[in-house]
Amino acid sequence: MKKWLPSLAFIALIMPASAFADEAIANAAPQRSPLAQALNLTPEQEQKIFNIQRTYEQKIRALMQEAQQKMKAVLTPE
Repeated sequence: MKKWLPSLAFIALIMPASAFADEAIANAAPQRSPLAQALNLTPEQEQKIFNIQRTYEQKIRALMQEAQQKMKAVLTPE
């Protein structure tokens, strides 16, 4: 179990932080991202890129949840 402790601690720290970031993003006023500013993206391009990022963010979260479940299944009480 001790081998898994750093991984579990990392995942435990990441999940609440990402949840907080989602709330902050939802409540924030719309701003142009640094990427959009640096590349001088049109609003349409910026929205498309944002949608792509959200899609992969959701997939990453799903994979992290799956990994957590698999790790929990391997662990024993001791």
